[in-house]
Amino acid sequence: MRAQHVVIEPRTARALRGSTVRALALIALGSSAGATSPLDAHDVRDALASGRALAAALRGYPVREYLLYSVPDAFTVKRGEAAVEAVQIGTPFERARWSAYFLALQGKAFSERDLSTRDDQLEFIVYAHSRGPEDQTFMSRFTTASLTFEGGREVHAASVARSPASLDHYRDAQGRVEFRWVGTVTYRFDLRGRHAADVATLRFTDADGHTFRLPFDRQRYR
Repeated sequence: MRAQHVVIEPRTARALRGSTVRALALIALGSSAGATSPLDAHDVRDALASGRALAAALRGYPVREYLLYSVPDAFTVKRGEAAVEAVQIGTPFERARWSAYFLALQGKAFSERDLSTRDDQLEFIVYAHSRGPEDQTFMSRFTTASLTFEGGREVHAASVARSPASLDHYRDAQGRVEFRWVGTVTYRFDLRGRHAADVATLRFTDADGHTFRLPFDRQRYR
């Protein structure tokens, strides 16, 4: 997935397509759902302009500033091991920017209204690869996720979306080509009524049984 190398390359969008279409549908629904808190007009305009500019530049989609975790080398794999390559936080602004980028990249017409979204939701996008070419269903072994806030309050993901798996190539430690299925697992949290609690720890277990505990502060991310 190469997420820690500053950008998600345009070619990588094939692995993200399924989860992204789902996310865009939910973002569109967010503008008409009850008891929501939309991004302000300035944020939406910024997200739209930034997403369009990134798509026009054809240099990929930058995610480094939103990464909670990334491996030092996403091009080399260990034989027989599935692995998480990166974990990204998806704030309402970032998700709106990504929507604008993805729609613009496809040449679709859209407006600020299409990017309306809620500021009481957070997404966490896990970029991962399988143990080998026979392990196409590896994402089904990811557990659900939880957020633990200061004081011990715990919130579980409201939904989990798994993208279609796409075959990609890597190198092992000896430089030999290894094929892996790649994809994303997206955890969405509904945080209505919890705006005062910005410091939390994300917890989930990956396809090989490794448990991740990733602390973060929402105030650090636009």
